[in-house]
Amino acid sequence: MAQLARPAEVVEVQDFFLARDAVTGGEYLAFLLDLLATAGREAALARVPRAGPRGPPTRPVERRGPTDAARHRRPRPPLARRLARRVGERQDAVAYCAWLSERTGERYRLPTEVEWEKAARGADGRLFPWGSRWDASFCHMGVSAGAARSGSGRGFPLDVSPYGLRGLAGGASEWTASWLDESQGGAW
Repeated sequence: MAQLARPAEVVEVQDFFLARDAVTGGEYLAFLLDLLATAGREAALARVPRAGPRGPPTRPVERRGPTDAARHRRPRPPLARRLARRVGERQDAVAYCAWLSERTGERYRLPTEVEWEKAARGADGRLFPWGSRWDASFCHMGVSAGAARSGSGRGFPLDVSPYGLRGLAGGASEWTASWLDESQGGAW
């Protein structure tokens, strides 16, 4: 059994809300298309998910039509429901939250690392959303098997936290508003 890097500590967390599901590619594309329309092509391209830190965009924001005018396409339904992946910078995730807040009138932000841990693991000390025993078949990852590998994070009924959040153990990396810092004993 692997030993944790440092002893567990109890950290008080204020009440917070977290979405049950991660942002989908279709939701993130709506943000990009709005950015394209309001701030221009360069602003939208700066926030496009990439295949690596300096890699090419994973999906085009615009396509040229027969009249050479910019045309916007929504992803096909399966892609629209998949997790938004390869959002390369935390600032892109923060910008998405700001856009969603402005659009809906509600306040959205990234959770802190401590909030994310509590949401994923619960308050009973478990290591994973489903308990303390690792099993790759319980979550969406490269070695998962079966038709449930849809990319939505919803095809794995055991990858649900004690609070009902889905897909936190696999499928995509997620940005938080902070990182844990050992010297500080918490988030910085």
